[in-house]
Amino acid sequence: MATLYQAYKGKEYKAILTAKGIIKLGNKKFTSPSGAALSIVDSSTVNGWDFWYIKNASGEWVRLGEYKK
Repeated sequence: MATLYQAYKGKEYKAILTAKGIIKLGNKKFTSPSGAALSIVDSSTVNGWDFWYIKNASGEWVRLGEYKK
C-alpha cells in the first residue's frame, strides 16, 4: 500500500493505493486515479496520473504518472 496526496483549493487530500490498484479515498473506492481525482475537483475531466502525488524511493513526492513509465 502507498499513500497518494494532493492539495486542492486549500484542502489536503490523502488516499490509499492498494496492492491490487484500488484507490481508497475516505469511504469510497476507485479503480482509476482519474476517478478518485474527479470526486475532488470541480471539473468534468481530470488526469489522475498528473493530479495525484506519491512518494518515490527517496521519499520525495512525485506525480503518480512517474510510476507509469
